[in-house]
Amino acid sequence: MTTHNTLSSEIVRTILDKWKTRATGWQSGFLSDNISLSRTRASFPSPDATIYDFDNELSIFMEFKPPTETKRGILTGLGQAIAYLQHCSVSYLISPDIIESFPMREYLKDLFREKIENKIEVGLVVYSVNNYKNVAIEVDVTTPNIPSTSTREDNPGNYWAAWRDVPPHQVWLLLDEAYKMGDYANRLEKVWQNFFDTYYFPPGNRETIQPTESKIYMWDGINKLLPFEVKKKELRERVQAGQLTVEEAIRKIKQDASSRPEIRDNLYKDYKKNAKNFLTHLGLWDDEAHLTEVGFELHKVGKLHKPTSKYFQDFLAKVTLIEGKHLELINDIEKFTRNKLFQTKNDAIKDLLDYFENNGYIKKNPNRAQTGARKFLQSEFQLWGKLCLANKEGASYFIPEKGFAFNWKEITRIISL
Repeated sequence: MTTHNTLSSEIVRTILDKWKTRATGWQSGFLSDNISLSRTRASFPSPDATIYDFDNELSIFMEFKPPTETKRGILTGLGQAIAYLQHCSVSYLISPDIIESFPMREYLKDLFREKIENKIEVGLVVYSVNNYKNVAIEVDVTTPNIPSTSTREDNPGNYWAAWRDVPPHQVWLLLDEAYKMGDYANRLEKVWQNFFDTYYFPPGNRETIQPTESKIYMWDGINKLLPFEVKKKELRERVQAGQLTVEEAIRKIKQDASSRPEIRDNLYKDYKKNAKNFLTHLGLWDDEAHLTEVGFELHKVGKLHKPTSKYFQDFLAKVTLIEGKHLELINDIEKFTRNKLFQTKNDAIKDLLDYFENNGYIKKNPNRAQTGARKFLQSEFQLWGKLCLANKEGASYFIPEKGFAFNWKEITRIISL
């Protein structure tokens, strides 16, 4: 992991803890106690971290600068923090106290107090290069932006990219569709519909209740995805039981595969949500499916090395770890579970979920049931297993009294690509 990402993660968590515990000097006048890390805006301009206040519906963006930054880079960071205000309620510049032997703390404090304080919603946080835990708000924000349609979110989401059953080949095909797509109204919908009709579930596959292959290779690069497999199995059983005719079953398949906007809930929309979210959370495209710099690079890797290649899978793993903040998540898991006296995976997951909620790493859910605890991180471990970032010991990724079996040799290799 780069120094920037390591320090950013550590210092943002220190800031979050100080706000939640109302530490001396951190008694903000506008933040509630109901704050947590949340998903960072993936498209430009993208901050280093986001904290969300659920009671006040406020987004707080963070621009972090490492101690290796230049004086010019610090001023660039200030410009970034100002630009974030188009998309958030408050932003903070996080700066080291010294840059190239220059007293950056004093310089920035004077600048903020003269030109920024009480004028725009940007605050200044400074940390010591000699002790990264020594973090202070030097100039705070007194009144945040009133939440608007651009700053208010119904569900800001967890701070890491969500994944649900999307193989690497599917990622590349969606990037390729977006790469080839011209400018249209509702461009993202057009990209998904072309992908769905061409590769995922072509119209001919909707004329039968028997299993049909898509044109998408699974993780092994050999077998192909079987969309609607569970749905078709259920319909075959109903036909065999005399509850439906074959024609009625096919009509149900076509309805579940329809892109018509008046159909609010079907498999077409469910599959779209899963795929769209993963690519969006990784910052591979923007809200209208225009490829970002990272998206262009990943698409190029697939074009040169084939999207079913190990090299493409490795590059996707790197993007997931860094841009998707899965490395931060793995580090947070390790910090709490390594060499603790947990005997089972379920015990570790249950206490880990409590730890994440209590520390503001995810939104606290006072109504969660035990089943929610068991499902916590289930999809993430499935993904890490497929990417070889975690190893199974027998049937589990967990080793009693040791912790989760992350493959640190592979993780180190991947992030060094």
